[in-house]
Amino acid sequence: MIARGQNSIFVLKFAAMAKEQAFIEGLEVAPKFDKRMQKRNELVALFEPDTFYQTTGGDYSNERLVPVANEFNRFSRWWNTQRRESPGALMGLELLYAKRVAALIGKSQGEPLIALDLGGGVGRSWIRLAKAFETDVAQGRVAFVVSNLQQICSGADAPSSEIEEFIRENSHLVNYASGDCLELMGGAVDLADDRSVPFAGHVGLVHERLSATYRSLIPEVDIECIAGMLSDQGAYFSRNHTQAVAQAFGFISEREKGLAMGRKAIVGKYGLVPVPKVEDGYMAGLPIADYTIFRKPASLPVAVGAFAATP
Repeated sequence: MIARGQNSIFVLKFAAMAKEQAFIEGLEVAPKFDKRMQKRNELVALFEPDTFYQTTGGDYSNERLVPVANEFNRFSRWWNTQRRESPGALMGLELLYAKRVAALIGKSQGEPLIALDLGGGVGRSWIRLAKAFETDVAQGRVAFVVSNLQQICSGADAPSSEIEEFIRENSHLVNYASGDCLELMGGAVDLADDRSVPFAGHVGLVHERLSATYRSLIPEVDIECIAGMLSDQGAYFSRNHTQAVAQAFGFISEREKGLAMGRKAIVGKYGLVPVPKVEDGYMAGLPIADYTIFRKPASLPVAVGAFAATP
């Protein structure tokens, strides 16, 4: 189970290692998979428990789906900084996600919703969202989960500021999970109302910026795991990146093939729909460049507002 709060960090293993292996063996994988898997295991072993994550980690208030000119981009970032009325104010992608979560809760018919930030560090944006939905969190209608490969520490040594204080005071509203996508898919979340809900089939929103498609050496596995966790209303937002870990450890072409294979599989096997353009809102019809998005057919359309400071 995932216990709640800053010191909570454990996810149930996938029943047994044999079950993990059986899942992997059922997938189509890119070349040199065994070597990539070995390197991935070596990297995971390097992480120490209580890994410190900066309090700036997992902040998506300046993220956007539709690119704008560099000059306006710089202005909008400055404007976002100036206009933040409080450390908990929602901006950028946080607003888009808040609208999706609110709508999903309204359509849930009592089924709990999980919003998952993969590799989110301290989960700055997820803490803001959890605070905005504090009543729903307390009543077990939604759980905001931030996952990392290892347990995170509390960040008590972070420099003092209004934002860091906000994080410390509200991080208990977020569930922190340690483990990779395979472990998460076989795990469960402890809700505030003492119910336990499995990840599989209950995740309505997945965001990842620095994890499955950025650092993973086995992206074909991670992406299928993500698809397996989505509910019938689920959507998966993945930040576009250039090569990172693969450049440092090789396997560049194999990783690219694995990424393409994973994305092809979640469309063909899991029925997810690619979202190349904004589907609704002020910017409907404009191409989405900064993110690759997939959603279930019954999921909400992706809507984007007028300015960078709005969703």
